[in-house]
Amino acid sequence: MRQGRNHGQGVQGHISLDVRDSTPDWSAFLADRAPQGSPNVLVVLYDDTGCAAWSPYGGRINMPTLQRLADNGLTYSQWHTTALCSPTRSTFLTGRNHHQNGFASISESSTGFPGYSSHIPPENATMATVLRDAGWSTFWVGKNHNVPVDEWTMGASKRNWPLGQGYDRFYGFIGGETNNWYPDLAEDNHYIDQPYLPEDGYHLSRDLADQALRFICDAKQSEPDKPWYLWFCPGADHAPHHAPAEYIARAGGDPGRQNHVLDLLVGDDEGQHPEGVDRPVEQGDQHRQGAGQVGPDRGHELGDQPDPEAEGERVGHPDQGQEQGGGRGRAAGQQGPGVHVAAGALDGQVPHAQGDLLAAGRQHRADRPP
Repeated sequence: MRQGRNHGQGVQGHISLDVRDSTPDWSAFLADRAPQGSPNVLVVLYDDTGCAAWSPYGGRINMPTLQRLADNGLTYSQWHTTALCSPTRSTFLTGRNHHQNGFASISESSTGFPGYSSHIPPENATMATVLRDAGWSTFWVGKNHNVPVDEWTMGASKRNWPLGQGYDRFYGFIGGETNNWYPDLAEDNHYIDQPYLPEDGYHLSRDLADQALRFICDAKQSEPDKPWYLWFCPGADHAPHHAPAEYIARAGGDPGRQNHVLDLLVGDDEGQHPEGVDRPVEQGDQHRQGAGQVGPDRGHELGDQPDPEAEGERVGHPDQGQEQGGGRGRAAGQQGPGVHVAAGALDGQVPHAQGDLLAAGRQHRADRPP
């Protein structure tokens, strides 16, 4: 146990009746300091995006900063997820199973049973608690979705808000998603108004980046040598998909259309996609195999369609055959039957279980106003 938690026990100084004859010992009370040269820790956690879609893994989403990090560091090829937001985040925060964390499901669907309460027990310390006790500044910026739903209101307990989970500062939103132009924002332990409006250039992603820099700069003013840990969770990849116009244009979409994401997914009326979006799957496979991220023997190629008879009608029926989404320990790019469907749709080849999606997209375009 670190000295700062002893509240004066084990003081190494000397206490006499006269303070002038006494020797204080602040080490029993002050917070521990991180070892000299300790690194800063930055975690950037994205929602609803597959690693195989990113350029470092051969995908067509250009991420030059992430590419530089990959080129000069380690690139891991396995990522396990609970397939839900709050549970996966809780496991990353604590290193514990999501049921142990009380997050068998997302906060909004929690129930009053062990494993399902959305209350992380105090014995499951977050990495922020560990790092703060070891001498790091700790910041949470962006999406939360790990506050229990019974603590969302202003008058509720703040025991499980980020400041109660080991973080020095928090800026972001509490629930699973928010409007990127007019977000529901919270700072530390209270809700706030956004700092400026979209007509003045506001977008949530920009605001989160600015606040993250502010937190770090504020800490460095008084503690320039203290390392920091930042848990940065943008809401950009999650619904409602409020992308800035310049980003929509880069992807070949029409910034004037509200449903450009669906347009990019299903293509035009002939199933064709904008330049830069067509047939990304085979190119990504080739990249990942060449980089050693995926072995050449992968069963079905992502562009191929599984035989419903041979596969036991797995698509849309996870109780038949293997579990939907594939087996255990898949490397990046090794997807299960559910992903074959999406890959086929991106290639303009519509598998039996995905025809309704393309039809829905065409109907969407036919119904919308010019």
